[in-house]
Amino acid sequence: MFHEGKSIDAVIRHIEKRDGGQRGSDLYSPDEQGHSVPIDYAGSIGGRYFAFEHTGIEAYPGQIELDKQRRNLFDPVQQRFAGKLSPPACFELHVPHDATTGIKNSKIAGIQEELVKWVEANADSAPSSPYGSYSKPIRQAPTSGIPFQLELFRFNEAYAMAGQFVVRPVYEGDLEAERLSRIHKSCKDKFANLARWKEEKDAYTILILEDADISLTNHQRIMDTLAQAEKDYGSRPDEIYAVSTYLESPWWVSCLRREGKTYYDDGERLLEVDPASLSQLTKR
Repeated sequence: MFHEGKSIDAVIRHIEKRDGGQRGSDLYSPDEQGHSVPIDYAGSIGGRYFAFEHTGIEAYPGQIELDKQRRNLFDPVQQRFAGKLSPPACFELHVPHDATTGIKNSKIAGIQEELVKWVEANADSAPSSPYGSYSKPIRQAPTSGIPFQLELFRFNEAYAMAGQFVVRPVYEGDLEAERLSRIHKSCKDKFANLARWKEEKDAYTILILEDADISLTNHQRIMDTLAQAEKDYGSRPDEIYAVSTYLESPWWVSCLRREGKTYYDDGERLLEVDPASLSQLTKR
């Protein structure tokens, strides 16, 4: 699930604070009013006219929907074992990224029971490795009770992750190629609209990339992929942001590029935002 209106508000609040300006009364959604170039939001901030486009991004096609299905299946299992499996060790259960495909809701409770039994039976005997070393898993092939492959890793000296149990999806394809393809599509879809508003309204243009992926994406990866993708476009937005919304709270805002600065320059990255304080500026 993406949060267009609140993501735009999060970026506007950052711009207001950074530049010392205030939003005007003329802000509105051209898309919702049927404008011929239907960007998501536009209007003045601090006396300057802005045009905003928002898009949700995925590391691969269908990721966000699969993430929702995975949480439904695996979150109760993850919560069942959090802090309860031989602390200070940390455990990771790796599953295919599409493990939930084809599983009916009526089967979920039974699979969860089987997962709990399997983890309880194997956790103590799992070989222990340094944190982040994925060389010694316990594996199980798909069975009638658990219709997907499992890999259980046990890490010693896990520091801040001590006592945690984490379920991680594993994507077997070329994840970075998929990520580049998705970011490239976002650039193609959004850059042209923003360029029209710059040409016709002299608007200062902003693209917001919303990240709702807790497992395979972060702001640094978005920045690095964006730097590759936007080389293919001559007309680019003035500023590009990433907004992470995968937790209920907090969210994070990072400026990926503006006026010669990038994510790697200090001051405008991973800024914490309380989503409860944000306004729903659009219908999405």
